[in-house]
Amino acid sequence: MGQTGLADIPVDVLRRLVREVTEAKSVDWDAQRGGVCPVCGTPHCRVTSTRSWEGRVRERRHTCLTCSHKFKSVQGA
Repeated sequence: MGQTGLADIPVDVLRRLVREVTEAKSVDWDAQRGGVCPVCGTPHCRVTSTRSWEGRVRERRHTCLTCSHKFKSVQGA
């Protein structure tokens, strides 16, 4: 079995995946891995801001140190 590379994935599929990742409202906060970048999968991305708890939810903004993607994570109590 050969390996499948990025060049083997149809362009329309790649565009859809990139759009879904970049337009995602937020990712779940993981107690072990922190905010995990939805683009490259880097764990423990830098937290740039944290909001106070609103009910049972806390929101954090992150910047990935690997790919510079900015995203939001949501932690539920």
